[in-house]
Amino acid sequence: MDMSRIPTLVQMCIKYVSEHMDALESQACDLPASLLKDILPFLNIFYLDRIESVAQHKGICTSSVWAAIFRDLDPIWHCRSKPDQDWKQKCLERLFHTVMFTYWRHGKSYLSNLSEHSILLMTVKYVQTLSLMGASRNVCRLASQEMQPVLSVLEKGVKCLQLQDAVPLLKQGRTHMIYVVHRLLDHGSVREVVLRSCPDPFLLTWITPRCGGPQNAELSDPLFQMHSSSGEGRCLSLAEWSSSAQSCLASESHSSEHGFSDFRLCFMNEEKPSTYKQRWISLTSMTEGSDAENPSSSFGTPAWQRRGDRCRCNQLAPWCSPASQCPKGQIHSLDFEVSKCEILHSVSRFLPLWVCLRSLNLHIDWLIKDNEMMVLIDSLRQLFRNPSCSLTDLSVSPISEHSPVVLLMNACPTLRCLSLKICLPVQDTKIRWKPGPKAPTDTLFSLERLSVKSGSFPLDLHSFLAVLKRSPKLSSLHLTGIHQASLLLLTLSESNRLLKVLKLEDTNLADCQQEICNLLQRSMLEELSLRDCRLLDKCAEKEGFLKPFVSALKGLPFLRSLSLSQNRIAKHVIELAELFTGNSPSNITKLDLSSNFILPADLLEFGKLIETCRPSRRLSLDLRLNPLDRDPGVKGQALRKLLPYCNIISDN
Repeated sequence: MDMSRIPTLVQMCIKYVSEHMDALESQACDLPASLLKDILPFLNIFYLDRIESVAQHKGICTSSVWAAIFRDLDPIWHCRSKPDQDWKQKCLERLFHTVMFTYWRHGKSYLSNLSEHSILLMTVKYVQTLSLMGASRNVCRLASQEMQPVLSVLEKGVKCLQLQDAVPLLKQGRTHMIYVVHRLLDHGSVREVVLRSCPDPFLLTWITPRCGGPQNAELSDPLFQMHSSSGEGRCLSLAEWSSSAQSCLASESHSSEHGFSDFRLCFMNEEKPSTYKQRWISLTSMTEGSDAENPSSSFGTPAWQRRGDRCRCNQLAPWCSPASQCPKGQIHSLDFEVSKCEILHSVSRFLPLWVCLRSLNLHIDWLIKDNEMMVLIDSLRQLFRNPSCSLTDLSVSPISEHSPVVLLMNACPTLRCLSLKICLPVQDTKIRWKPGPKAPTDTLFSLERLSVKSGSFPLDLHSFLAVLKRSPKLSSLHLTGIHQASLLLLTLSESNRLLKVLKLEDTNLADCQQEICNLLQRSMLEELSLRDCRLLDKCAEKEGFLKPFVSALKGLPFLRSLSLSQNRIAKHVIELAELFTGNSPSNITKLDLSSNFILPADLLEFGKLIETCRPSRRLSLDLRLNPLDRDPGVKGQALRKLLPYCNIISDN
């Protein structure tokens, strides 16, 4: 008999208590902290939430319990967690999506004795990012009357709306889908939208006018025009959404005038639905009689659609009075994938109108050539000439390595954050930039954060360094795959004295030891990351570089985070312990030494020095991807010396 499978008396008691928390909840405060801590993992999410305040009052943290539930919901999740991660919010948000859009597994202790509806009502208030996904019937169900309380809470709490693949959702549930998006965008708190997999033209046409001002939205949105023309100033019902869309098809001159050919094609190219499918798309033909003849057809269909009446928005949201005008939402952040033809024919045409947009992230399905990039730059120039322009953050990928970054910044001089991914151009591409409007070379940029990622090829830094020299307010710089590093470090030390965050990856710094120390002595860095930068590759005497390097780091009074991952530091990790010694120790609280071939014996020596100097601040120490398991005994000794002063992040 396997004795390990026989539950102990304590385990049996804990299981019994967890199954009868409805009777014992009021007495939870009387339970010893040790027993309460053992009970928490066996509770369902309802009671775990209810007695969480009691547990916290007794000094018990529930984050580990919520984290365990999240990992059970998503076993393949391996992302690096943050120390201040809100595991409860993350867990319940994921659980909402699992139950609402995919499936949910019975038999889990954290879902025991809970109905699907009660799970949704509990978890919906923790949803900050909503991802519409899965079968279209699930999204249609979200528009139904039974989900009215859930949708109302989503309107208040959701800040970001993600549509991973809207095409299949729109095939059979177009009107329901648009209605749900309308409720979240126009009546709700959504200000950030993420569109993936080259979004449907109709959906893109409907959403993007919300990036402009009120006047632009009225000119650009055909459905807005249709219900505005009635003079009622109210929200359309689902039936009216469908009717308005069909009316737009009949107005050729109106649609072509405003450039909505994609909107018409989207409806004209739809395959003729079957009788069953038509009940999901064509809502104007619904009558009570048809429901009586085929009761099963009303599954997932909103109550107002089944009644055949015209439900107003105020029937879905009680706070909307019948006389009030349906609000028009504004999108402040747009992150979406587009094709090259959409850059030329759609995005470039409407971009100058997107004055409400603060952040724009463009993912193009193929490398942007010179002429296509110039079209985008011209559109951006028109947008930034508008005094109402709000765009401060821009991300574009991928672009050609020859794309002059300075031309982009000349078009967007007030841009604060720029992120670019640079790739090799097509072999037969001839780069011939058209001369753009001349800009004064002494004009300073407002750029504060810059990120440039390039492939494994030399990058021409001429245009890039010109941007750095004209960006005195630059506070954060993240570069990947940059060559000619000595010129870069010299420019930073001379022109970017306000730099607080510097991250260099896959950048050869083997010949730049002196430039690195000079930059550190003249900067006010708060975060430094030199990842895979070959720091010690050409040092005959490693200590000859590490000692002045450590001394320069200790001279940075505001430095809190240091990452030296993938630099083959190995046994020289002992030199880094000097950061915390002396009369002026470093104020670093986060140290990343992952993937540095550090052996257990080396870590033990490092631990002895840390134990001796006793850092005044607790240190977060990342030791992953080091061969520490070669000697488990020595590894254990090293960790025991470090744990009183460090939060260790390891492979285990």
